[in-house]
Amino acid sequence: MEFRTELIYQKSNQSIKVNDNILLIGSCFAEEIGNKLKADSFNTIINPYGITFNPITLAYQLNYTLDGRLNEDHIVQNIDKNWVSLDFHSKIFSKTKLEFCNVLEEKRIIFLQNLKEANFLFITLGTAHAYKLITSKKIIGNCQKMPSNLFEKQLLEINDCFEALNAVISKIFKLNKNIQIVFTLSPVRHIKDNLIQNQVSKSTLRLLINKICTNLNPTYFPSYEIMQDDLRDYRFYKSDMIHPNDQAIDYIYSKFENVFFDENLILKLKSERKRSLVLKHIKIQN
Repeated sequence: MEFRTELIYQKSNQSIKVNDNILLIGSCFAEEIGNKLKADSFNTIINPYGITFNPITLAYQLNYTLDGRLNEDHIVQNIDKNWVSLDFHSKIFSKTKLEFCNVLEEKRIIFLQNLKEANFLFITLGTAHAYKLITSKKIIGNCQKMPSNLFEKQLLEINDCFEALNAVISKIFKLNKNIQIVFTLSPVRHIKDNLIQNQVSKSTLRLLINKICTNLNPTYFPSYEIMQDDLRDYRFYKSDMIHPNDQAIDYIYSKFENVFFDENLILKLKSERKRSLVLKHIKIQN
Protein backbone atom coordinates (compact mmCIF):
# COMPACT_ATOMS: atom_id res chain seq x y z
CA MET A 1 0.00 0.00 0.00
CA GLU A 2 1.34 3.42 -0.99
CA PHE A 3 0.95 6.32 1.47
CA ARG A 4 2.51 9.08 -0.64
CA THR A 5 2.99 10.06 -4.26
CA GLU A 6 6.48 10.65 -5.65
CA LEU A 7 7.29 12.52 -8.80
CA ILE A 8 8.93 10.87 -11.77
CA TYR A 9 12.19 12.69 -12.52
CA GLN A 10 13.87 12.93 -15.90
CA LYS A 11 17.64 13.32 -15.96
CA SER A 12 18.77 16.64 -17.39
CA ASN A 13 20.27 16.47 -20.88
CA GLN A 14 23.12 18.61 -19.59
CA SER A 15 24.69 17.60 -16.27
CA ILE A 16 26.37 20.03 -13.90
CA LYS A 17 30.13 19.52 -13.79
CA VAL A 18 32.50 20.35 -10.93
CA ASN A 19 33.96 23.42 -12.66
CA ASP A 20 30.71 24.74 -14.17
CA ASN A 21 29.65 28.33 -13.56
CA ILE A 22 26.15 28.51 -12.09
CA LEU A 23 23.90 31.57 -11.79
CA LEU A 24 20.73 31.60 -9.69
CA ILE A 25 18.28 34.50 -9.66
CA GLY A 26 14.77 35.11 -8.38
CA SER A 27 12.98 34.47 -5.11
CA CYS A 28 14.45 33.55 -1.73
CA PHE A 29 14.20 29.87 -2.70
CA ALA A 30 16.86 30.50 -5.38
CA GLU A 31 19.12 31.42 -2.48
CA GLU A 32 18.32 28.18 -0.63
CA ILE A 33 19.38 26.02 -3.59
CA GLY A 34 22.27 28.36 -4.37
CA ASN A 35 23.62 28.07 -0.84
CA LYS A 36 23.47 24.29 -1.09
CA LEU A 37 25.49 24.42 -4.31
CA LYS A 38 27.95 26.84 -2.73
CA ALA A 39 28.36 24.53 0.27
CA ASP A 40 29.30 21.79 -2.20
CA SER A 41 32.01 24.14 -3.60
CA PHE A 42 30.41 24.88 -6.97
CA ASN A 43 31.17 28.15 -8.73
CA THR A 44 27.93 29.83 -7.77
CA ILE A 45 26.59 33.39 -8.12
CA ILE A 46 23.29 34.05 -6.30
CA ASN A 47 20.99 37.02 -6.91
CA PRO A 48 23.55 39.73 -7.75
CA TYR A 49 20.75 42.33 -7.54
CA GLY A 50 19.12 40.80 -4.49
CA ILE A 51 15.94 38.74 -4.11
CA THR A 52 13.32 39.38 -6.80
CA PHE A 53 9.89 37.79 -6.84
CA ASN A 54 7.95 38.71 -9.98
CA PRO A 55 8.78 37.79 -13.61
CA ILE A 56 8.43 41.29 -15.10
CA THR A 57 11.05 42.71 -12.75
CA LEU A 58 13.34 39.73 -13.37
CA ALA A 59 13.06 40.32 -17.12
CA TYR A 60 13.83 44.02 -16.59
CA GLN A 61 16.92 43.21 -14.49
CA LEU A 62 18.21 40.81 -17.14
CA ASN A 63 17.62 43.42 -19.85
CA TYR A 64 19.43 46.00 -17.75
CA THR A 65 22.35 43.58 -17.41
CA LEU A 66 22.52 43.23 -21.18
CA ASP A 67 22.02 46.86 -22.27
CA GLY A 68 22.65 49.02 -19.21
CA ARG A 69 19.41 50.99 -19.55
CA LEU A 70 17.93 52.13 -16.24
CA ASN A 71 14.44 53.30 -15.38
CA GLU A 72 15.65 56.70 -14.22
CA ASP A 73 12.24 57.62 -12.82
CA HIS A 74 12.43 54.60 -10.50
CA ILE A 75 15.58 55.86 -8.75
CA VAL A 76 14.36 57.56 -5.58
CA GLN A 77 15.28 58.48 -2.01
CA ASN A 78 13.82 56.24 0.67
CA ILE A 79 12.74 57.17 4.20
CA ASP A 80 16.38 56.91 5.36
CA LYS A 81 17.43 59.43 2.68
CA ASN A 82 19.37 56.73 0.84
CA TRP A 83 19.15 56.47 -2.94
CA VAL A 84 17.55 53.24 -4.11
CA SER A 85 15.70 51.86 -7.12
CA LEU A 86 12.18 50.51 -7.20
CA ASP A 87 13.48 47.87 -9.62
CA PHE A 88 16.09 46.37 -7.29
CA HIS A 89 16.41 45.01 -3.76
CA SER A 90 16.74 47.44 -0.85
CA LYS A 91 20.19 46.05 -0.02
CA ILE A 92 21.52 48.12 -2.95
CA PHE A 93 21.64 51.76 -1.79
CA SER A 94 23.95 54.77 -1.59
CA LYS A 95 24.04 58.24 -0.07
CA THR A 96 24.04 59.99 -3.47
CA LYS A 97 22.28 59.22 -6.74
CA LEU A 98 25.55 59.21 -8.68
CA GLU A 99 27.15 56.80 -6.24
CA PHE A 100 24.08 54.55 -6.42
CA CYS A 101 24.24 54.41 -10.23
CA ASN A 102 27.96 53.62 -10.06
CA VAL A 103 27.39 50.79 -7.56
CA LEU A 104 24.65 49.36 -9.75
CA GLU A 105 26.83 49.63 -12.85
CA GLU A 106 29.65 47.74 -11.14
CA LYS A 107 27.23 44.95 -10.27
CA ARG A 108 25.90 44.96 -13.84
CA ILE A 109 29.35 44.57 -15.41
CA ILE A 110 30.21 41.65 -13.12
CA PHE A 111 26.83 40.00 -13.72
CA LEU A 112 27.19 40.44 -17.50
CA GLN A 113 30.57 38.73 -17.46
CA ASN A 114 29.15 35.90 -15.34
CA LEU A 115 26.25 35.57 -17.77
CA LYS A 116 28.67 35.24 -20.70
CA GLU A 117 30.57 32.48 -18.92
CA ALA A 118 27.68 30.66 -17.20
CA ASN A 119 26.91 27.04 -17.96
CA PHE A 120 23.59 27.20 -16.08
CA LEU A 121 21.11 29.94 -15.25
CA PHE A 122 18.40 28.98 -12.76
CA ILE A 123 15.42 31.35 -12.62
CA THR A 124 13.04 30.95 -9.68
CA LEU A 125 9.71 32.76 -9.90
CA GLY A 126 7.97 33.59 -6.62
CA THR A 127 4.71 35.42 -7.26
CA ALA A 128 2.57 36.81 -10.09
CA HIS A 129 1.34 39.61 -7.83
CA ALA A 130 3.25 42.84 -8.32
CA TYR A 131 3.03 46.57 -7.78
CA LYS A 132 2.85 49.23 -10.46
CA LEU A 133 4.16 52.76 -9.90
CA ILE A 134 1.14 54.91 -10.73
CA THR A 135 3.15 57.80 -12.21
CA SER A 136 5.25 55.65 -14.59
CA LYS A 137 2.63 52.91 -15.07
CA LYS A 138 5.49 50.40 -14.86
CA ILE A 139 5.78 47.25 -12.75
CA ILE A 140 8.32 47.55 -9.93
CA GLY A 141 10.16 45.02 -7.83
CA ASN A 142 10.36 46.80 -4.48
CA CYS A 143 8.22 49.53 -2.90
CA GLN A 144 11.21 50.57 -0.76
CA LYS A 145 8.84 51.39 2.16
CA MET A 146 7.41 54.36 0.28
CA PRO A 147 3.75 55.48 0.75
CA SER A 148 1.29 52.86 -0.49
CA ASN A 149 -0.77 55.45 -2.40
CA LEU A 150 2.07 55.70 -4.93
CA PHE A 151 1.46 52.13 -6.07
CA GLU A 152 -1.24 49.91 -7.45
CA LYS A 153 -1.26 46.17 -6.92
CA GLN A 154 -2.16 43.78 -9.71
CA LEU A 155 -2.02 40.19 -10.86
CA LEU A 156 0.33 39.99 -13.83
CA GLU A 157 -0.97 38.70 -17.17
CA ILE A 158 0.64 35.53 -18.53
CA ASN A 159 1.08 37.00 -22.01
CA ASP A 160 2.82 40.15 -20.69
CA CYS A 161 5.22 38.04 -18.63
CA PHE A 162 5.84 35.66 -21.52
CA GLU A 163 6.66 38.48 -23.94
CA ALA A 164 9.09 40.04 -21.46
CA LEU A 165 10.90 36.81 -20.59
CA ASN A 166 10.79 35.42 -24.12
CA ALA A 167 12.54 38.53 -25.48
CA VAL A 168 15.30 38.62 -22.89
CA ILE A 169 15.94 34.86 -22.98
CA SER A 170 16.47 35.12 -26.75
CA LYS A 171 19.07 37.84 -26.08
CA ILE A 172 20.80 35.67 -23.48
CA PHE A 173 21.07 32.77 -25.93
CA LYS A 174 22.72 35.14 -28.44
CA LEU A 175 25.17 36.24 -25.76
CA ASN A 176 25.90 32.69 -24.58
CA LYS A 177 24.72 29.95 -26.94
CA ASN A 178 25.83 27.18 -24.57
CA ILE A 179 23.96 28.32 -21.48
CA GLN A 180 21.33 25.98 -20.03
CA ILE A 181 18.37 27.90 -18.59
CA VAL A 182 16.24 26.17 -15.97
CA PHE A 183 13.04 27.58 -14.46
CA THR A 184 11.72 26.68 -11.03
CA LEU A 185 8.60 27.78 -9.17
CA SER A 186 9.23 28.70 -5.55
CA PRO A 187 7.40 26.50 -3.02
CA VAL A 188 7.37 29.43 -0.57
CA ARG A 189 3.75 30.40 0.10
CA HIS A 190 2.85 34.07 -0.42
CA ILE A 191 -0.12 34.18 1.94
CA LYS A 192 -0.14 37.92 2.59
CA ASP A 193 -3.05 38.11 0.13
CA ASN A 194 -4.61 34.89 1.50
CA LEU A 195 -4.24 31.28 0.41
CA ILE A 196 -6.69 31.57 -2.49
CA GLN A 197 -4.76 34.38 -4.14
CA ASN A 198 -1.50 32.56 -3.49
CA GLN A 199 -2.81 29.61 -5.49
CA VAL A 200 -4.00 31.91 -8.30
CA SER A 201 -0.53 33.44 -8.38
CA LYS A 202 1.33 30.11 -8.38
CA SER A 203 -0.99 28.73 -11.08
CA THR A 204 -0.34 31.78 -13.24
CA LEU A 205 3.41 31.32 -12.91
CA ARG A 206 3.23 27.59 -13.59
CA LEU A 207 1.30 28.22 -16.81
CA LEU A 208 3.83 30.91 -17.73
CA ILE A 209 6.79 28.58 -17.19
CA ASN A 210 5.09 25.84 -19.19
CA LYS A 211 4.57 28.26 -22.09
CA ILE A 212 8.20 29.39 -21.98
CA CYS A 213 9.55 25.84 -21.85
CA THR A 214 7.26 24.81 -24.73
CA ASN A 215 8.32 27.67 -26.98
CA LEU A 216 12.01 28.01 -26.06
CA ASN A 217 14.86 25.82 -24.80
CA PRO A 218 14.55 26.27 -21.01
CA THR A 219 13.67 23.28 -18.86
CA TYR A 220 11.78 23.02 -15.57
CA PHE A 221 12.73 21.64 -12.17
CA PRO A 222 9.65 20.86 -10.02
CA SER A 223 10.52 22.42 -6.65
CA TYR A 224 6.92 23.51 -6.18
CA GLU A 225 5.44 20.10 -6.97
CA ILE A 226 7.91 18.33 -4.69
CA MET A 227 6.76 20.47 -1.79
CA GLN A 228 3.05 20.39 -2.61
CA ASP A 229 2.54 16.85 -3.92
CA ASP A 230 5.40 14.76 -2.54
CA LEU A 231 6.22 16.13 0.93
CA ARG A 232 2.70 17.53 1.36
CA ASP A 233 2.83 18.06 5.12
CA TYR A 234 3.07 21.01 7.52
CA ARG A 235 5.94 19.33 9.35
CA PHE A 236 8.12 20.31 6.38
CA TYR A 237 7.49 24.02 6.92
CA LYS A 238 9.17 26.42 9.31
CA SER A 239 7.15 27.77 12.22
CA ASP A 240 5.78 30.56 10.00
CA MET A 241 4.02 27.88 7.91
CA ILE A 242 5.27 29.72 4.81
CA HIS A 243 8.88 28.70 4.16
CA PRO A 244 10.13 25.13 3.67
CA ASN A 245 12.27 24.02 6.61
CA ASP A 246 15.80 22.57 6.43
CA GLN A 247 14.53 19.01 6.10
CA ALA A 248 12.37 19.98 3.11
CA ILE A 249 15.19 21.92 1.46
CA ASP A 250 17.56 18.98 1.93
CA TYR A 251 15.00 16.67 0.32
CA ILE A 252 14.39 19.00 -2.64
CA TYR A 253 18.14 19.41 -3.11
CA SER A 254 18.58 15.63 -3.13
CA LYS A 255 16.11 15.47 -6.03
CA PHE A 256 17.96 18.36 -7.69
CA GLU A 257 21.13 16.28 -7.47
CA ASN A 258 19.46 13.29 -9.09
CA VAL A 259 18.35 15.44 -12.02
CA PHE A 260 21.47 17.56 -12.62
CA PHE A 261 24.43 15.52 -11.30
CA ASP A 262 25.79 12.31 -12.79
CA GLU A 263 26.26 9.28 -10.57
CA ASN A 264 30.02 9.77 -10.14
CA LEU A 265 29.56 13.34 -8.94
CA ILE A 266 26.81 12.29 -6.51
CA LEU A 267 29.09 9.64 -5.00
CA LYS A 268 32.01 12.11 -4.84
CA LEU A 269 29.89 14.73 -3.04
CA LYS A 270 28.55 12.17 -0.55
CA SER A 271 32.11 11.10 0.26
CA GLU A 272 33.27 14.71 0.69
CA ARG A 273 30.31 15.58 2.95
CA LYS A 274 30.98 12.51 5.11
CA ARG A 275 34.65 13.43 5.39
CA SER A 276 33.74 17.01 6.29
CA LEU A 277 31.42 15.81 9.07
CA VAL A 278 34.14 13.54 10.49
CA LEU A 279 36.68 16.39 10.50
CA LYS A 280 34.14 18.70 12.13
CA HIS A 281 33.42 16.09 14.80
CA ILE A 282 37.15 15.63 15.49
CA LYS A 283 37.59 19.40 15.79
CA ILE A 284 34.72 19.63 18.28
CA GLN A 285 36.13 16.73 20.32
CA ASN A 286 39.50 18.46 20.53
